[in-house]
Amino acid sequence: MFISKSRYLIRKTFWGTVFGYGTDVTTQPDNAQSPRGFDGWSLSTPLHNHTLIYNMDDGNTTDSPSYDAANPYENREMRFYANINYQGAIFRGRPIDYAISLDNTVVPDGLDSFSQDQQTLGNFRHGSTTGYAIRKFQNEALGTDVKQASPGRPYIIYRLAEIYLNYAEASFRAGDEETARRYVSRVSERALQPAITASGPELLEAIKRERRIELAFEAHNFFDERRWLNEDNLGFDVQGMRWIKNLDENVSSEKFTIETRPFDKKQYYLPIPQSEINITEALIQNEGY
Repeated sequence: MFISKSRYLIRKTFWGTVFGYGTDVTTQPDNAQSPRGFDGWSLSTPLHNHTLIYNMDDGNTTDSPSYDAANPYENREMRFYANINYQGAIFRGRPIDYAISLDNTVVPDGLDSFSQDQQTLGNFRHGSTTGYAIRKFQNEALGTDVKQASPGRPYIIYRLAEIYLNYAEASFRAGDEETARRYVSRVSERALQPAITASGPELLEAIKRERRIELAFEAHNFFDERRWLNEDNLGFDVQGMRWIKNLDENVSSEKFTIETRPFDKKQYYLPIPQSEINITEALIQNEGY
């Protein structure tokens, strides 16, 4: 573990070329997360729900007229392009193509599509089910050889942006909104977004949004949504983007629901093993189990 003075982060670096802990978070992250056409597995596929949280480059939300549903990836904030591999994104020298052809005997499926018919497309056992893949953390200098090990790559444990966001939320809950606005704005403005001027519940929501975007895929959101008791983000319709390639090679898209993910309040807690309850009569099982 190291403290990097230049970037104000605490990081862990994996050394050597031994694949000792699997492939997704240690020595082969590019193999695990790259789109299928790069011989990747797309093991962690961002949801369309998540992409809608990113603002437009003018600071407006995707609920505003600035957002064009027919061109959903135009004029978005810079963190969208840094974090997400989407349809048409230029990645390792070519546009990503998730589109499935209406007839792949005439027009081939996209190189990165989850096609079951053309098993020569990259790794046919894996592919993105949502129409997205993670771009954050990828080493784009690897080219097509995503299976090579990446020893020495740092993994973030704690960094300055999280310190600011922790301090902003703590300040808000302590009643100091001025300090909360100042520190959450440092994160927002660094990403070329407007300073946060909200107050009250809207300020807390702005802090939450910054955490969801700035700390995306850094293992925070699972715990954040639970401590916020935000059940709308725990049980919901899981959405993806489906891309269709017509025989004239024009591509169209549609939003679709992959699954409806339920959430029960008992899931805030884990069940206590019966063997532990048997040890003492005073120990009561968590509600719902």
